[in-house]
Amino acid sequence: MITTDNATTQYDRILHMMRLISEKLADPDLVKSICTSEKNRIEHQNDFIWDEISLASGYPSASILFGRLSTIFPHDENQFNRVAHHFFLKTQEAMRNTEGVSLSLWSGLSGIGFAAYLLSNDGKKYRKLINQINEILVRYGHIHLQKAKENIRTGVYFQDYDVISGWSGIGRYLLLFSDIPDVRGLLNDVLEYLILLSNDKMEKGCSIPGWYIPAEHLPSHQQEIYAKGYFNLGLAHGIPGPLALLAIAYNQNIRVSGQKEAIERYSKWILNWKIESDFGVRWPLVVSYGEANLHEDDNQKNREAWCYGSPGVARSLWLAGKALGDISLQTLATDAFIAIFKKPIENWSIYSPSICHGYAGLLKLTHQMYLDTGNTELFTCYRNLLEDILEKFDPSSAFGFQDVYRDSKTTKYLDYLGILDGVTGIAMTLLDAIAPQKTMDWGMCLLIK
Repeated sequence: MITTDNATTQYDRILHMMRLISEKLADPDLVKSICTSEKNRIEHQNDFIWDEISLASGYPSASILFGRLSTIFPHDENQFNRVAHHFFLKTQEAMRNTEGVSLSLWSGLSGIGFAAYLLSNDGKKYRKLINQINEILVRYGHIHLQKAKENIRTGVYFQDYDVISGWSGIGRYLLLFSDIPDVRGLLNDVLEYLILLSNDKMEKGCSIPGWYIPAEHLPSHQQEIYAKGYFNLGLAHGIPGPLALLAIAYNQNIRVSGQKEAIERYSKWILNWKIESDFGVRWPLVVSYGEANLHEDDNQKNREAWCYGSPGVARSLWLAGKALGDISLQTLATDAFIAIFKKPIENWSIYSPSICHGYAGLLKLTHQMYLDTGNTELFTCYRNLLEDILEKFDPSSAFGFQDVYRDSKTTKYLDYLGILDGVTGIAMTLLDAIAPQKTMDWGMCLLIK
């Protein structure tokens, strides 16, 4: 929450930005045309960053934003709720016209259900749709989960367990409805799967963690780099996701046999791979298969983002520390956050204001850590980063904020809608600065609470 000297200025600036953004996003058809424009893509990108039913990139994200705006601007509550509903009708229409909708949180049914939950006004709206989604998840979830369990033996995909496509993300949605017996049954099975995944297994005569991903199951651009596979350490696709879900569930008193021990195993392994730097501890993006040394290049790679890097890893460890009652683990996680801000900003390897791989994701995580710890140093870091993001607002751009893509040859500015890469995630992170949510917080989908 903004509480310092220039609070009024920042507060007013954020409100002004939200007004402009709401005007730019008011027409779903115009939004779609901008997002799917030929200009709005990068080289080697096979698809547009656009999926109508996706929480990551499509209509549900706008529904959540306008629902949130209705609580910020009470005089325009009805207007913003109408726009939120309009976007949600677009989501439902697209869902009916889409074959093979996944169960996932970020591109499937769980994400649509999550949006409906946040818009439901404590269950008064969208109840029928939410019930239908939950019934489908229960009906088909056990089948998909069994396949993920089999893959522990035959070869894991990160899409089996991760936050984006897998059971860590789906499980976070199920946790919202843990009081429903059938949903609780599936949730318990998810937790048991993640516990099973935490155990070691034999691979080529060696005992290795169960979440090892063989090279043939990696994205094509990584297969040559990691010819023997790897262990992913990002919150988005790696083992901090399962750790976060197990810890969040445990902290909500949703517990199954072996859960605490799995939290301990995941935490111990992650701690084993921390790297001491001049600024404090950090973590690699991945750990390559092989000997007990990091892949030479991995040791140099760094990103201070939600998806990969110390912010997501440290947050999962803080949640684990809370579950285990381990103050030293929580302290280490807090110190790791502070260490991020001791580094020169040019060493963060983030360029975009977005959630997934940019400044808004780091801001959201830092804000949550401050709210949970009361650490004044974190608050100072948060305030400074907030100002940096506000300065990236461009009223002349299509949506006000743009994702930034950068490689060795070019920098490109892209107009995206969704929570992960687009304006809705950035906008809601800024709204948290003036009106943090204690309940019904959209940040639950990031598995940071």
